[in-house]
Amino acid sequence: MKKVFLLLFTLITLNSFAQSVKYKIITQSESVRLLESISNFEVFTGKQLHVSIFRSSNGSGNAKLPESDEVSYNFIFCVAHFDENPDSKVFSVGPFINPIISNKADSGDSIDFII
Repeated sequence: MKKVFLLLFTLITLNSFAQSVKYKIITQSESVRLLESISNFEVFTGKQLHVSIFRSSNGSGNAKLPESDEVSYNFIFCVAHFDENPDSKVFSVGPFINPIISNKADSGDSIDFII
Protein backbone atom coordinates (compact mmCIF):
# COMPACT_ATOMS: atom_id res chain seq x y z
CA MET A 1 0.00 0.00 0.00
CA LYS A 2 2.86 2.35 0.83
CA LYS A 3 4.45 1.70 -2.55
CA VAL A 4 1.19 2.48 -4.37
CA PHE A 5 0.80 5.72 -2.43
CA LEU A 6 4.43 6.69 -3.13
CA LEU A 7 4.01 5.87 -6.84
CA LEU A 8 0.79 7.90 -7.04
CA PHE A 9 2.41 10.85 -5.24
CA THR A 10 5.41 10.71 -7.61
CA LEU A 11 3.17 10.68 -10.71
CA ILE A 12 1.16 13.63 -9.43
CA THR A 13 4.27 15.71 -8.75
CA LEU A 14 5.75 14.88 -12.14
CA ASN A 15 2.63 16.08 -13.93
CA SER A 16 2.22 19.30 -11.98
CA PHE A 17 3.52 22.63 -13.29
CA ALA A 18 5.10 25.35 -11.21
CA GLN A 19 4.19 28.97 -11.74
CA SER A 20 6.40 30.84 -14.13
CA VAL A 21 7.77 33.75 -12.09
CA LYS A 22 9.09 36.73 -14.00
CA TYR A 23 10.85 39.80 -12.70
CA LYS A 24 11.42 43.25 -14.07
CA ILE A 25 13.97 45.78 -12.88
CA ILE A 26 12.44 49.17 -12.05
CA THR A 27 14.65 51.87 -13.51
CA GLN A 28 12.71 55.08 -12.78
CA SER A 29 14.84 56.74 -10.09
CA GLU A 30 11.90 58.61 -8.50
CA SER A 31 9.93 55.37 -8.08
CA VAL A 32 12.95 53.57 -6.60
CA ARG A 33 13.60 56.45 -4.17
CA LEU A 34 9.97 56.50 -3.07
CA LEU A 35 9.75 52.74 -2.52
CA GLU A 36 12.95 52.56 -0.49
CA SER A 37 11.90 55.51 1.70
CA ILE A 38 8.57 53.97 2.85
CA SER A 39 8.78 53.27 6.57
CA ASN A 40 5.15 52.49 7.43
CA PHE A 41 2.01 51.34 5.63
CA GLU A 42 -1.63 51.29 6.80
CA VAL A 43 -4.93 50.51 5.11
CA PHE A 44 -8.29 51.95 6.17
CA THR A 45 -11.56 50.69 4.75
CA GLY A 46 -14.64 52.84 5.11
CA LYS A 47 -18.22 52.46 3.93
CA GLN A 48 -17.51 53.73 0.40
CA LEU A 49 -13.75 54.46 0.35
CA HIS A 50 -10.54 52.50 0.59
CA VAL A 51 -7.51 54.51 1.78
CA SER A 52 -3.91 53.28 1.76
CA ILE A 53 -1.44 55.45 3.68
CA PHE A 54 2.32 55.29 3.20
CA ARG A 55 4.72 57.12 5.51
CA SER A 56 7.74 58.15 3.46
CA SER A 57 11.04 59.40 4.89
CA ASN A 58 12.58 62.53 3.36
CA GLY A 59 16.10 61.56 4.43
CA SER A 60 18.40 62.36 7.33
CA GLY A 61 18.72 66.04 8.18
CA ASN A 62 15.78 67.03 6.00
CA ALA A 63 13.87 68.62 8.91
CA LYS A 64 16.33 71.55 8.71
CA LEU A 65 16.73 71.85 12.48
CA PRO A 66 20.12 73.32 13.46
CA GLU A 67 22.67 70.79 14.74
CA SER A 68 20.25 67.91 14.20
CA ASP A 69 19.92 64.93 11.90
CA GLU A 70 16.16 64.90 12.45
CA VAL A 71 14.15 63.21 9.72
CA SER A 72 10.95 64.64 8.26
CA TYR A 73 8.21 62.50 6.75
CA ASN A 74 5.47 62.85 4.15
CA PHE A 75 2.24 60.90 4.11
CA ILE A 76 1.13 59.54 0.74
CA PHE A 77 -2.62 58.89 0.61
CA CYS A 78 -4.04 56.58 -2.07
CA VAL A 79 -7.82 57.01 -2.11
CA ALA A 80 -10.19 54.79 -4.11
CA HIS A 81 -13.94 54.19 -4.21
CA PHE A 82 -15.31 50.68 -3.93
CA ASP A 83 -16.17 49.89 -7.52
CA GLU A 84 -15.28 47.47 -10.29
CA ASN A 85 -13.22 50.23 -11.95
CA PRO A 86 -12.34 52.49 -9.03
CA ASP A 87 -11.54 56.16 -9.46
CA SER A 88 -8.21 56.43 -7.62
CA LYS A 89 -6.34 59.54 -6.53
CA VAL A 90 -2.92 59.91 -4.87
CA PHE A 91 -1.97 62.80 -2.56
CA SER A 92 1.27 63.68 -0.77
CA VAL A 93 1.02 65.66 2.49
CA GLY A 94 3.91 66.98 4.55
CA PRO A 95 6.62 67.37 5.67
CA PHE A 96 6.03 66.44 9.33
CA ILE A 97 8.46 65.65 12.16
CA ASN A 98 7.59 62.37 13.96
CA PRO A 99 4.00 62.20 12.66
CA ILE A 100 1.37 59.73 13.79
CA ILE A 101 -2.24 59.29 12.77
CA SER A 102 -4.05 59.73 16.07
CA ASN A 103 -7.66 59.42 14.93
CA LYS A 104 -9.83 58.57 11.93
CA ALA A 105 -13.54 59.05 11.33
CA ASP A 106 -15.60 57.54 8.50
CA SER A 107 -18.65 59.57 7.46
CA GLY A 108 -19.53 57.46 4.42
CA ASP A 109 -18.45 59.86 1.67
CA SER A 110 -15.15 60.75 3.34
CA ILE A 111 -12.65 59.49 5.89
CA ASP A 112 -11.11 62.18 8.11
CA PHE A 113 -7.64 61.70 9.58
CA ILE A 114 -6.02 63.64 12.42
CA ILE A 115 -2.23 63.78 12.12
